[in-house]
Order: sequence, then structure tokens, then C-alpha cells
Amino acid sequence: MKNSSIQAPASNEGGNHGNGNAASSTQAETPNFLPKMPTLQDIMNAVAAQQQPHYGQVNFDSGARYAVGDPEPLPPTDGAKVKMDLTHRKTSDRLMYIENHITQMLNNPKFTTPQPSAVDFLARFTAYRNAALAADSMETVWRDAVALRDQEWAQMLATMNVRAAYVQGASNGNRQVILSSGLGVKNPPSPAGVLPPPLGLRVDLNGTVGKMILTWSAVSGNGGYLMQQAIVVNGVVGPWELIEVGGKPTLTLNGMTVGVEYAFRVAAVGGSGGKSDWSTVVMRTAA
Repeated sequence: MKNSSIQAPASNEGGNHGNGNAASSTQAETPNFLPKMPTLQDIMNAVAAQQQPHYGQVNFDSGARYAVGDPEPLPPTDGAKVKMDLTHRKTSDRLMYIENHITQMLNNPKFTTPQPSAVDFLARFTAYRNAALAADSMETVWRDAVALRDQEWAQMLATMNVRAAYVQGASNGNRQVILSSGLGVKNPPSPAGVLPPPLGLRVDLNGTVGKMILTWSAVSGNGGYLMQQAIVVNGVVGPWELIEVGGKPTLTLNGMTVGVEYAFRVAAVGGSGGKSDWSTVVMRTAA
């Protein structure tokens, strides 16, 4: 909450938001965006003025007052409802909204017995305002501290990178010498190892004559796949033939002989082992 001059915004929520009365004695303690804030003495004076005898009242020595005749009639209703929407306002907007309400209620003949009382209401507002101003001050300090931390970290990281370059050159890439500086050492890249055989090989037909679509699960770390096929005669798988070397776990075959049963298997290539074992053999008749 910056201490800059902010004019109270016009509002359609509370009727007339014109000028109110405020004592000049509080201007030194009130932020710029809360001018003319009624003091406790202003409200006490207003309450005292409202308690003075006026025409149509009878006072007794006990101090009790009894109005003569019928009470002041309520204004005619037009169905209006009070609206505040304070929850979604910024703190500065809340303070200006409530301060304006307090000013408008002061000496307002339409609200002579407010609940809570004017004194209690002002005490509650003053406590909230002081807490809000204190919190805003701390938030400003915190934001400045975080910004300074991030700025200094950027400088520290750049300095560490320069130091790391020096250690790298002076150590000539010797692991133990680098470790003696208190800095870490990158582990050398490890070989991919022996690849597992692909899983989930299946052969699908899509209704196109002589077309087969082969798919399988991808193998992590592979450098591609080898696909073999063979013709099956009376349940016996014939010689295997390499039909594809590719990088994707799918293969579409066209022009397959209708009525002929084919066998397929796939292997992954790459890694220190060169080639994985072959997958489970899958057989299907072309249609």
C-alpha cells in the first residue's frame, strides 16, 4: 500500500458519497488516500449533538427521552438491496470504501442509531486499517528482499561458472583433482546396454485387400528396428526374410497374397549389444 495520493472512487453502492466532516488534528496520522477521516472525538461530538433535546421530545431528570407522537416513518421502499462486494477488493479500495461510509454516516439524520455504534465501528475500522498498513509495509520489505536475493544469486551463479571453468582447466580433466576443489564431477555417459526385445507385436487388417498393419511397443534407447517375415505352410514357419529396417514401431505392408498365412517378428537395434532378441512370432492370414 504505497503512500501516494488516491482519490476515493465514485460508487453506486452506497448512495451519496459527497464530502464529510473530519478534524484536521488527524491529518498527520492518516495516509494520503484516506483524507478527512473522522476521529473518535468527531463521532463523540456527533453522538452528543444527536442526543440534544429537539422539538417533539420530552426530557426527564433521569435522562430518558420520549418522543411525542408517532415515530419518524420509514422511507418508501423501491426494492433496493445493500451491496458491498468487499471480499474481492484490494486493501486500499476497502479502506477508502469504509472510510467513505463512516464519513457519510456522520450526522446523517436517516441513521440516528447505527448498529454497531459509531464509536465501536470506528474502533474496529481503525484496528483493521492499522493492521493493513503494517502488513503492506512488511510485504514491501519482503518483495524488496526477494528481488535483492534473486539479483545476488544471478551474480553468484555467474561467478561460480567462471570458477568452474578455472578448475576445469587447471585440473586438466583429472577427476581426483577436480574433487579436491570441492566441486562435483560429471559421471561419464554409460552405454545403453543390451536392449530388450520389442513387446506387443500385432498384425491388423483394415479391410483393404492385401493390406497388413504391424505395430509394437517402442523400446527405450533403440536405434531402429528390424522386421522379418516368413510364409507359414501347414503350421510350419518357412525361412525368415528381412523386409524392413526402420525407426518407428509400426509398419504397413501392401500387396500381400490373399489366403496366405504369414509370420512376423521384430528386433530392436542399438546399444552395446547391437541387436535385441527377436520378439514373439505373430502369424496372420492375408485377406
